[in-house]
Amino acid sequence: MATRNRQVLFAAVAVFAVAGLAIYTADFKPDALKNTFGTQAMSSQASQASQASQAAQASQASQASQASQASQASQASQASQASQASQASQASQASQASQASQASQAAQASQAAQASQAAQASQAAQASQAAQASQASQASQASQASQASQASQASQASQ
Repeated sequence: MATRNRQVLFAAVAVFAVAGLAIYTADFKPDALKNTFGTQAMSSQASQASQASQAAQASQASQASQASQASQASQASQASQASQASQASQASQASQASQASQASQAAQASQAAQASQAAQASQAAQASQAAQASQASQASQASQASQASQASQASQASQ
């Protein structure tokens, strides 16, 4: 069995040989191949040349047709894209108007809530002040009653 390095070397030589042959053939140098692998009949070569010419003409006609179709498709695509861009712009503007309206409504709701809270705070403060005034009044009355009671007791004691 060969070592791994030899196996890699044989595989590399085979790959480069096949690739070199393909590149050489692609450069239209079949004379060396004819000498190596033998010749074909002349009629076969003429027939192949005729078929190649017809295939080239058909390919050119097909390419021209495809180019025309591609141009038409491109124009239709551009028109569609322009329409879509216009629609997207309109949708964006509508969305922005909707968002502005919502923002305005939210601001108004926030202001109304703040006003309501301020009113409630004012009422709570007034209620607290009233309660304090009431407590102060009760304390004052209790103090006056206590003083009057003490004065009465002192008056009775002196008599």
